[in-house]
Amino acid sequence: MIVEAIELERVRCVALLQTSGGANAQIPACLIDPDLDW
Repeated sequence: MIVEAIELERVRCVALLQTSGGANAQIPACLIDPDLDW
């Protein structure tokens, strides 16, 4: 339940960044996919 809430909040934050940044928003890959090997 906690993991799902964190995932939902992360998705909401990414959506907010995309909305506020417009088409040129550069969202770090680690925010979009925290399991990404970077």
